[in-house]
Amino acid sequence: MKTKSTIKLISRYEATLVDVIRWLDENKHSNTYIRDTVDRMLNHEKYLKKEAELELKSHELGNTEGLWKQVKHLK
Repeated sequence: MKTKSTIKLISRYEATLVDVIRWLDENKHSNTYIRDTVDRMLNHEKYLKKEAELELKSHELGNTEGLWKQVKHLK
């Protein structure tokens, strides 16, 4: 199964979050809960992002066991 569409969708979500951060900052909403939440998802969930990338790669290759061993080493 191909995962290109899923990867493209995630990339577009990420670009949208960047646009939201910029808009919030430009409109003096830098110190808001929503700004903090968007920033956290965009910049501070690197482990989760890496895990999702490996999961997609694993699914595409049909090799879940080997790639999940890599995930365990990231923790």
